[in-house]
Amino acid sequence: MGQTILNGHLPYTKLWDNKPPIAFASHAFWIMFFGKSIVGIRFAGTAHVTVTSFCSYLIGEKVWNRWTGVIAGVFSVILISILPDGQATMTEVIVSTPLMLALCILTSNQNITRSHFFIVGSLLAIAAMIRLNLAYVSLILGCFIFAFLLKEKTPLRDIIINIIAYTLGHILIILATIIPYFLRGEGTEWWRSVVLAPLSYTSARASALQTLKGQIGNLAVIHNIYDSPYFLIGMLTWTTASLGITYALINWRKFRAPQRRAYIFTLVFYFSTALSIIKGGAAPEHYLIQIASFSSLLSAIFLGDLIDKKKIRIVILAVIVITILTTCNSLTSERYKILSGKILKNQQLLSGPSFEVADYIKQNRQPDELVYMMDNHIVYWLIDAEPLSKCSTHPSNITKSELFPYCANRSDATPESELRKILLQKPGFIVMVESYPWYVKKQDSALLLLKETLERDYRLAKNIENLQIYRIVR
Repeated sequence: MGQTILNGHLPYTKLWDNKPPIAFASHAFWIMFFGKSIVGIRFAGTAHVTVTSFCSYLIGEKVWNRWTGVIAGVFSVILISILPDGQATMTEVIVSTPLMLALCILTSNQNITRSHFFIVGSLLAIAAMIRLNLAYVSLILGCFIFAFLLKEKTPLRDIIINIIAYTLGHILIILATIIPYFLRGEGTEWWRSVVLAPLSYTSARASALQTLKGQIGNLAVIHNIYDSPYFLIGMLTWTTASLGITYALINWRKFRAPQRRAYIFTLVFYFSTALSIIKGGAAPEHYLIQIASFSSLLSAIFLGDLIDKKKIRIVILAVIVITILTTCNSLTSERYKILSGKILKNQQLLSGPSFEVADYIKQNRQPDELVYMMDNHIVYWLIDAEPLSKCSTHPSNITKSELFPYCANRSDATPESELRKILLQKPGFIVMVESYPWYVKKQDSALLLLKETLERDYRLAKNIENLQIYRIVR
């Protein structure tokens, strides 16, 4: 989707996926900056984690003390990295940056001006245009800012100006994503894809209660994997974050005014982001990345204050250091062992199923021959190809009927009809996981169509790990 912007197409007009436009624009920026490079994209993720974690450090150091800042920054890096998919450049990793920048502005400035509110509004609009669920954060924070200004006995005129500045920040960013569509006469495409499609998707997913249960289950499952690198740091961070909330309530009167304000803003971001995840209707583990830095900051407030107490400083520091060393060792030892082994054997560091599939297709593909990736769809990018339909840009979308009015422009489309439209193009290669993709197996008629087509028109050409490459029979 990012590449198609650089090819001259607006998001949703050539290819389609169920995310807001700045999510794709951010990838387009990094591809433009680094070129077509997986390393460049991964570096982009590293840059986002660096900025996010440095904001955590600044908040902790400026509002509380140096120890709080260091713990917040270090925990933020580690917690984001070890959550499932945290080392990939996920939208959750990207969106953490504008969220933490906004919190940093609100907590690190003694006098918050209308300019600050405008910038915060712009940052939260950027966040919502990367992950639409975060619109809840914008709304809840806006209400809180109004209440905060009232409590501070701000003159009514200044309250109105500040709220207008906050709102204008949102409006200008949203307009910046809309105007290109209107200039090309495709304004309805933005509305359908950015607003209507996510609403349709969310309404068809799990309820808020089911999503909450799912995320609690995710934490429980991950914490029960005792040899997982997530276990120790996860237990320490989430547990001490909860203790941090309790600790602050008990010691509220001891906090200075800037600390109280920073603490309340942190809680507003933490709980409103958590609510936005719950209201999203799905419970993948990597969604938790969105609250990782807030959790790290709350944890650091508690641990940083304990470290200030000289009698237990050594014990707390020892617990933190041992936890970090154990976590990092578990996380990196196996990966660096694999990488060092490849270096010693003179093998490429960029390797794996997707690269091998891409190499095989490049070697055997005829000019203009089509490719259908039912999994590992990064291969399209590696071989300079495109998905065979808008709905199959993300492969599993061909079975999400609630999205068909927007990606297929047909409300009567079915998973079988979308799959048939692709197969009628006679792709030279079809690549899938063994035993058929999970999303097709849930659709009996689509699965039957796929089986019949493969048996009649294709042969299994190669197995690469768990991927099967089918070649059309000419």
